[in-house]
Amino acid sequence: MKKSILFIAFSTAMFTSAMAQNNLVPNPGFDETEKKVKGGQGEISLATGWYSPDEEKQADLFSETVKKEYGQPENIKGYQMPESGSNYAGIRVWVGRGSDPITYIQAKLNDKLIAGKSYCVSFKVSLADLSKYGNAHIGAYISAKKPRSRDLESGEVKPNIQHSTKRIYKDTYMWETVCSVFKAQGGESYITIGGFVTPEAVNEKTETERLKMSSQFRGQRQTEDSYFFIEDVSVINLEEIGSCDCEAGESGNEMEVVYSENVGETDGDVDPSQTIELMKVYFDEGVEEPVSTEELDEVVNLMINNQGLQLTVIGHTDKKEELSTTVNLSEQRAKKIKAYLVENGVEDTRVSTKAMKANSVVDESGTKMGMAKNRRVEFEVSGE
Repeated sequence: MKKSILFIAFSTAMFTSAMAQNNLVPNPGFDETEKKVKGGQGEISLATGWYSPDEEKQADLFSETVKKEYGQPENIKGYQMPESGSNYAGIRVWVGRGSDPITYIQAKLNDKLIAGKSYCVSFKVSLADLSKYGNAHIGAYISAKKPRSRDLESGEVKPNIQHSTKRIYKDTYMWETVCSVFKAQGGESYITIGGFVTPEAVNEKTETERLKMSSQFRGQRQTEDSYFFIEDVSVINLEEIGSCDCEAGESGNEMEVVYSENVGETDGDVDPSQTIELMKVYFDEGVEEPVSTEELDEVVNLMINNQGLQLTVIGHTDKKEELSTTVNLSEQRAKKIKAYLVENGVEDTRVSTKAMKANSVVDESGTKMGMAKNRRVEFEVSGE
């Protein structure tokens, strides 16, 4: 039974832009295949670069080349148009009753993540029409090694990409975005997407939602599970896109925005004081640890190579942070940056700190992006 199609114009600028950047996920929309997809059931490995960690519990691949149960947009699970391209994956993240398998999808990234860098990780989900339950347990795990299937099935592996409040995903019509900022330890090269919980560990009252089946599918049976279509997976260095806008437009939830700025490379003739003062370090909301340490490493090198320079580290907060916390977060940020510089070879006596709180904002717009720009540390240099 087909759904009527409604075309809605809405802003997806950030994610459209993100997909055009250097996405480290191979075949993010599952459109490249090793051969023509004819069956679809349990055939995720036909999507180039993708597979399921358990050989006996393979995820599904829905394709326009399949004429029957695992085609698109109409298929055995309901009806869904691809967000892009002609294919999408399908995984079961939870089973209320019955013996249908929990499934995961996995891919090796095109390159290893760099220590200290922050990455915008996102993917699209849509609950299958015939699934009876929406579910909060849908996320991703970024790791240096491939998680073993037995560790996934036991619930030992916990997602590091998940909605901040573990909201229940239940939209069967539109694609929704799961998104978060991930700070790399270095060497991470795999992404795994799934539920990351055993069925019995799920709190059905707070982490699932029972749904009525649409009248468009009258005569068909709902399945006692949470089955999701998956599309457009991306892992992108935050510096390439400037910000990672997650959970945008959700009533009752704050949108997570992290700002990043790249001042570019300078040649050897540029004054080191000017180079340092051009640099800024940015922070997540309410956090004293910087988003990235790349700029700090450059400051360390310039300070070590120019022993006559004295440095003042100036911490800032946005206005919301100043109102919502009793600690001086701007001071903590400045001290945290000083500690990093000293630990990496800059003499303690050459670095001082100053806390500005929210008294020197650079963006008065009050928008999420504006506040993200205000959460920063700047540098003031004296001496020669």
